[in-house]
Amino acid sequence: MTQLSKGANLALHATSVRAVLFWNPAPGAPDVDASALLVGPTGKVRSPEDFVHLGHLTHPSGAVRHEGEQVSAGIAGAGLTIDLAALDPSVEKVVLTASTEAVFGAVQGLQLRLFDLSDGQAAASFAITDAASETALVTGELYRHGGGWKFRAIGQGYASGMDGLAADYGITTPQSTRPDPFAGAPPTTPQPYPAPPTAPQPLQPQAYPAPPQPGQHRPTAPYPPSSPPPQPGGPTAYPPTSPPPGSPAPGGPAPGGPPPYQPGSPPPPAPYPPSRPTAPYPPGRPDQPY
Repeated sequence: MTQLSKGANLALHATSVRAVLFWNPAPGAPDVDASALLVGPTGKVRSPEDFVHLGHLTHPSGAVRHEGEQVSAGIAGAGLTIDLAALDPSVEKVVLTASTEAVFGAVQGLQLRLFDLSDGQAAASFAITDAASETALVTGELYRHGGGWKFRAIGQGYASGMDGLAADYGITTPQSTRPDPFAGAPPTTPQPYPAPPTAPQPLQPQAYPAPPQPGQHRPTAPYPPSSPPPQPGGPTAYPPTSPPPGSPAPGGPAPGGPPPYQPGSPPPPAPYPPSRPTAPYPPGRPDQPY
């Protein structure tokens, strides 16, 4: 294994490597996240998918994968595997980065190691000992060189955190690369706010009907029929019975009465009331003449 100092580089013969960032998880010490950026010829990522971190564990090409964090024998480590042969030709280098919620000056035993996946042996090691107030670091990079790949130890810090680091490489990222507990949940669509109540509309004057002109009468609604027409299935209407013999025809004069009134003739005189019977004279007294 080659021990590298800051700024040194090493030619790689492996086609697939694992980069592991180790630190001492002492009580009260801040946690550390590792991530990787796939950078194109312009020195910046080609799309947000080129940023592999705890919230985006695998690059769409499958060439770079985040292995998460492990603690063993009192040493913590966060690793990434890089299949150099599977990288797209437009990827010029893979930048290895780290971030913490505090400052790297409070992290003890910070060290980057590179392993050859073909035999599992450590190929290089780089101890980062001069970090102070930085909250983000570029720990190292894998870059194309002469048809092959090389590794460079960098250890460059950013006091502005992942925001400043990501801005240098053309991506937008939250301040922390820790996984979102809701990252696996389906996205939700925001519900629109109810529309504000509209202002009350002014009352419109009602148009009353014009008063009737002299000589005109206001039409009145027809009166409803006095009785509803017979319904199907209702009571059967029986024909009228004939009057008994000798009885007057409907509308005709009663026997012995005056003839019916004919239009155009003078009205018949009203019948005189029957005379009141007079009381009989009392019989005269025999001793008094009339």
